[in-house]
Amino acid sequence: MPLKLQQESPSDNDLFEGESHKKVAERMAGVLREVDNNIVGLEGELGSGKSTIINLLKGELGTEYRFIEFDAERYHHGNTKKALIEVIYKGLSNETGADQKKLDTYRNQALGNIIEYEKKVNSRLSWWTVMFILCSLLAVQMIRYLFIDISTLMMTDKAVSKLVLLLEAIGFLSPGILLLALLMKRVFSTKPENKKQKDKDKDKDKDKDKESITIGDLFKRNSTDIISETWMVNREVGTIELHNALSGFTDKDTLHHDLRFILIIDNLDRIVPDKVKELWSDMELIAGTTHEYFRVIIPYSARQVASSLDMEGHSGREFIAKRIPVTFSVPPLITAGWQDAFKTMWSQTVSDSDEASCTEVIQLVERWRPQQYPRITPRLLKKLVNDIYILNLTVPVGSPEEPSRFVLIALYILMVRYGDYDIRALLRDPFQGELNESASLAPDEQSDKLKANYAQLKRIFNNDANRWSEYLMSVHYQAPAALARSELIDTPLIDAVKSKDSIALERLITMWGFTHAWHRCASGMDMSSWLETAAALPSTILNLVQPQITFALQQLNTSYAIQAREVFNPSLNTALLNLIRLNSISIESFMKRQRTFIISELDDLQSAPKDSDTNVTSLLREADQYSQLFGASLFDSMDVEIHGDVYARYLLNNEEKWKGLNIPAIHLGDIETENMLLTVLEEPSVDVFNPGVLRFIGTGSLSTENIIKKDQDILLYISKLSSNFTSRVVIDNFIDFRKLIFTEQWNSSSQLSLFAHQTTMQQNYPIEFAAHVVAHMVATGNFTGIEGYSDYIEDDKYIGLLTNYFKCSESWHKIANSLSNNKVIPFVKGAIQRLFEEGKLERLATIQYVKKDYPLLSAHITGIDLMEPVITRQEFLNNRLNLNEIELIDEETLLDLLRTEALPDTHEKLYSLSESLLAADMLLGSFKSISSNNQIILRHIQSTGRKIHLNPDVNGFAAWYRSVSGEELAQGKYIRFIWELLDDEQQQEILVQLHDVLLEIQVSQSTRIKLIHDFGDVINFTEPEKGTSRRGIGALFTLAEKDVLLREWLDRQNYSLSHWPSAENSSVAKYIIAHQNLFPGICKSSKFIAKRIKEAEVEQLLENIEQVLED
Repeated sequence: MPLKLQQESPSDNDLFEGESHKKVAERMAGVLREVDNNIVGLEGELGSGKSTIINLLKGELGTEYRFIEFDAERYHHGNTKKALIEVIYKGLSNETGADQKKLDTYRNQALGNIIEYEKKVNSRLSWWTVMFILCSLLAVQMIRYLFIDISTLMMTDKAVSKLVLLLEAIGFLSPGILLLALLMKRVFSTKPENKKQKDKDKDKDKDKDKESITIGDLFKRNSTDIISETWMVNREVGTIELHNALSGFTDKDTLHHDLRFILIIDNLDRIVPDKVKELWSDMELIAGTTHEYFRVIIPYSARQVASSLDMEGHSGREFIAKRIPVTFSVPPLITAGWQDAFKTMWSQTVSDSDEASCTEVIQLVERWRPQQYPRITPRLLKKLVNDIYILNLTVPVGSPEEPSRFVLIALYILMVRYGDYDIRALLRDPFQGELNESASLAPDEQSDKLKANYAQLKRIFNNDANRWSEYLMSVHYQAPAALARSELIDTPLIDAVKSKDSIALERLITMWGFTHAWHRCASGMDMSSWLETAAALPSTILNLVQPQITFALQQLNTSYAIQAREVFNPSLNTALLNLIRLNSISIESFMKRQRTFIISELDDLQSAPKDSDTNVTSLLREADQYSQLFGASLFDSMDVEIHGDVYARYLLNNEEKWKGLNIPAIHLGDIETENMLLTVLEEPSVDVFNPGVLRFIGTGSLSTENIIKKDQDILLYISKLSSNFTSRVVIDNFIDFRKLIFTEQWNSSSQLSLFAHQTTMQQNYPIEFAAHVVAHMVATGNFTGIEGYSDYIEDDKYIGLLTNYFKCSESWHKIANSLSNNKVIPFVKGAIQRLFEEGKLERLATIQYVKKDYPLLSAHITGIDLMEPVITRQEFLNNRLNLNEIELIDEETLLDLLRTEALPDTHEKLYSLSESLLAADMLLGSFKSISSNNQIILRHIQSTGRKIHLNPDVNGFAAWYRSVSGEELAQGKYIRFIWELLDDEQQQEILVQLHDVLLEIQVSQSTRIKLIHDFGDVINFTEPEKGTSRRGIGALFTLAEKDVLLREWLDRQNYSLSHWPSAENSSVAKYIIAHQNLFPGICKSSKFIAKRIKEAEVEQLLENIEQVLED
């Protein structure tokens, strides 16, 4: 069967069980038949069935009465009395037996359609008109005389008076002159005299225009007319007109005496109070005037009408009781009755197969009956089923597949449309808190209803809240569920952010409308929680919310860390770090502000570390996170050095926990290292051998030395340990046992006898005990009984522990000095080597290291760079180096220093010191003596190709040969060595000077021979200028026979003997010729000698001949 909509019209039969409406109609009919009852009321709520009862009443009365219906709602905007007359007129006109002509007359008179009045019109003739007529008559008369005079003047010689001619012309033109004068008068009369006058006359222009003179004034002057006539008009109809009309309508001459009428004044409860009061007074007039022919039925809602009739001091219901003494009431519907009727309507309009939903809806109707319906009425039921049907049609395709959709639609209509509840009231779980959104219901009543709703829906939809909530939103927005669902995002979104549920948030992000929902919720959302939740999203989803992340950052930029550091929020910091790593965000201003506040608090912490451990830990945790955020440890940006106590209490052992702080890179100065050690030593559970502690100290460190020398009363815990040790109290904790090394007694005096009482350590920690005892022996220099620990020499743990003990030693040189004892060397060399490998020589006297320690180390330690401590301290070494210290350095050590390329400054210092031996004041002494170490340095200078330049001059070499005695001359074995160190220029300059010495007669022959022995391989004879004596050279030839070096040097030279003085070359030539075997080179190269040899041979030949001849 096709579904149909319920019609809002009176029913022809009683649909409800008991037929109470029909019984009321029957009883009303009986009352109306009684003559005395002119006005009968029918009271009932809106839509309760009053029209149906009247419809049934019409059937009961049949043809006894004619019904005239006046709809007050239709006519209340106009004149209701006029409307009453018209409605009654039409109702009477349709009946036979009524005098139509009289009805029309009474109607027109009452409505004021016929009116008689008089109008008088008074007219007058204008003087301009009279003058124009006269001028026109004058012109007609003058034209004849004017033509005659003109003709006479032109045709004859007869004289014509010019005056007469002028008067005739003026008379002829007088109408035109009059018109011109009229025009001029109009122009000048309307022109304002000045500008101000013109402004004042603007408002009067219309009035002047009415009175201004026109051409029409020549014919008729404007005036007011009075007219008298009769015509039809419409006017306000009052009570008198209504009374006259009704009296005329019900006159015996107008209506047949058998006619009876019932006037139904309906919808009185739907009009404004003023109209209700007006009609209320008219009803009495109607009843009193038409009682023979008319009965009046007033269907009304007492609640509505009484509120309209209420006046101050008077009840509206009192007015009703007075005006309508006879009143029938529409009976309320029996629950079972209206439910059966509703099911019938449901099957006709909504669904003929879903009775279960109908039953559920009936519960909703009883629970959520609208306030404007104090009772369940047929109209409410009809409207509900119609609205369900229509709304079901408008729900988008796909959504109607929900089996229980009619229940949800009905609930939506009852609560949202009829009850004006917010749709969100339907969607929230009332068991999570009281809802107080409606002011019309007490909170407890509303809560009870919502809880009943929620329980009913849970039952119907098997606890699937998403199913019915999405459908309700689809109904509300009349959109597909995928779109309507977006309106449900708000609460889940806020909940997901509050609970930081990234999985729930991910589902919401992919829903349509998420962006709009997010911005709606942003004002009530914690942006920190939002970022924390978003950071846990997959990267693909994270890209979808990048604008929201940017918005959150902007919000935090304006509110986060403005005046002070925000409370530590580790999850937010972690989220920011993740977002930065994903390149979703960059460093923002609020992060920079928070970082600045953190650094400031870190600075304050160093100066007064008195805060609670919890606060400091949270500060350091956040500092670690912000270090990771900014990619650099916040410690690097601090204005002050980290306090040793802070390091020991909070940073020690947290290197892996707080990687961002880069704790292994922290540097503590001597003072803070000392503070750190003091804290560690006073904490029973902290080990001094902790790598985080040992990395700040090394052998001979100042902080260790200061603690050892410190007043033991300050170090209470260490003082107690030392006291126990000296009192032979057994120490059973190796951490405490190690701390003994920081006592002055342990480092200054032998306590070997006391160790025998530390049986626990000896038995439980034998390697520790051995390393401790050996370290003590090294510190005190007493090695008695060291052989007893030989089993541990090769033990790596022993070496490691002894290394740690050495790191805590106050003096490196005690350790190095132990190598001078052969029996100790095997016990300590492994630990010493490890000290070098770990770079733990903290503080040492560099010059002492070079002079004493290095030779010992190099003799026993191999495989490591023993020069490393010198390299890192070469500045200190350079400051201590002098010529005396150089002499004390072992030659091998010196050679190692010179071979170490990483000591350029030291090399320069050594070079400088050795070069100082060649200064002018020390040069002569250096010719005789240079220490072996200085020779090594000078030779190293020479090997590098570096040359020495003497200042201020090089005259010392020649002066040496000129001035020193023969004995001293023999001691000058380093003069040639020194010359070889000089640069080429100075070398040549010295050779020139030495050459001059060779030529000087006053210089002894032995000196010059020594000079040739020293420099013969580099100095050559050069012929002096002519005239200069060569005797110095010549005299050397006679000494060459016994001196091979001298003979060879003389034979290598080139001589220009011909340029020599004759006496000198003669003596030299004779000696050379006499000893040709000694000077083969000269004999071969010198032409002068060759010539002299030939001459000598000739002379010899002649002598031989003469001898022969003589013989």
